Amino acid sequence: MDLERRNNVQVSGDGPVTLVFSHGFGCDQSMWRQLAPGFSEQFRVITYDLVGAGGSDLSAYDRLKYGHLKGYAQDLLTIGGKIFHQTHWLPLMRIQGSVRGVKLDVLNGRRQRVVMMIIGVRSERDGASYHHLAFFERADRDSYEREILAARKAAELASQAKTDVEAALRQARDELQETYELARDRLIVASALSEPRIAFAQAVIEHRQSGEGMALFDGDRVRQLVANLAANSVAYGDLDHPVRVTTEITAHQLRVSVHNAGQPFQPKPGPRCLTP
Repeated sequence: MDLERRNNVQVSGDGPVTLVFSHGFGCDQSMWRQLAPGFSEQFRVITYDLVGAGGSDLSAYDRLKYGHLKGYAQDLLTIGGKIFHQTHWLPLMRIQGSVRGVKLDVLNGRRQRVVMMIIGVRSERDGASYHHLAFFERADRDSYEREILAARKAAELASQAKTDVEAALRQARDELQETYELARDRLIVASALSEPRIAFAQAVIEHRQSGEGMALFDGDRVRQLVANLAANSVAYGDLDHPVRVTTEITAHQLRVSVHNAGQPFQPKPGPRCLTP
């Protein structure tokens, strides 16, 4: 039997949300006549008569079915399902040819609520239209989505850990480079002082180092400069006092100074006193 005729179903309004008004025992849907029109301006409004009341089909009344509320609840679900089919499912199938991810609450044999997801595909065969449906429990999809989220979070944590490790490696590399440059500076100066120390065994040549940082310089030129300054300081200085060589490395500079005791250089030998 057509349920619209069985339950005298009336539909008004055309909003995005559907409201169903169901009356109680001893009356019919006319009890909503003053209220329903106010909702039909914004919603799709459905009113109907319980079987055995108002304008319903009295011949559809079944004493066993309607002897408890379950029978009326089944009618309500049937009406809502048909309205959904007419207003949502069928148009989507006609326009898109498929419907994905429709959520449906069903009751299993133990009267337990089970959340299902439906996927539908429309096909044509021999002039008839068929809807092929696949049902699966939402719990399975929820589990799958949780696995995806957990994997995504793990990937984000791994990516962040990689970024942190790369930053730590860059910092360690920079610190190692600074240490290398400082050590290289000291080795160059120590190597440059070895020659005048051998040539002037009676002289005392001290080397003081300070500072940290990175500086770009020509190692051969620095070695030659330090060796010449030290050798001339010994040759033209007072051997009773040590020759002090000081190297200081800053953020971007290498400073070298050589100090000796004795008389200052005379102007005459000046041009040749620093000759290698």
